[in-house]
Amino acid sequence: MKKLILISLGSILVVAGIIAGCFVTINSKDKRNTSINELAKEKGVEDDCIDEEIDLEYAISASKQEIKISPNAVLLIEKCYNQCGHTTKEYVEATNLVNKTKEEVQEIYSDWEIKHFSEKDINIIKAFEGICNEHYVVKEKDGNIAIYYLDSNEEKNLLEITEISTEYLPKEDLELLKIGVRVNGKEELNAMLEDYE
Repeated sequence: MKKLILISLGSILVVAGIIAGCFVTINSKDKRNTSINELAKEKGVEDDCIDEEIDLEYAISASKQEIKISPNAVLLIEKCYNQCGHTTKEYVEATNLVNKTKEEVQEIYSDWEIKHFSEKDINIIKAFEGICNEHYVVKEKDGNIAIYYLDSNEEKNLLEITEISTEYLPKEDLELLKIGVRVNGKEELNAMLEDYE
């Protein structure tokens, strides 16, 4: 029984010694780091290695600034027109922007907003006055279907006379085409022309 008490007491003393040793070691490191930092500040030494805390936000923003556009990147150009409320989208190869950072692209497109930026695709957007160039009127002209685009004054300007003949179209379609059918956007225009083919 006495052996058991002695072993228990010895174990408790060993554990207490280990805890005390850890506490002393931690405190001495903190004091040493504090004294090194104070000494460095007194001497005017600035070293990022002295402070062990890392500014995570700065590290993330610094790594974001290093993203550069790859040779196969695509640029999406969005134009928003305030008069008609439409937004046109155009995809182009970004060959003139290869190896540029977001800041460098912003300098090139200074009056545009960068909506998205990655090494593979960039999206820029800008608001414009007036109407977009995708307002059309489809009419019959000389037995064929003609396409007119509308300018900001709603004036019709001939864009193209198609090879689609109006000869076999139903009477209702011919009547509409004599007056002219308004179409907004290239997709809607192409869909209408396919219907008449």
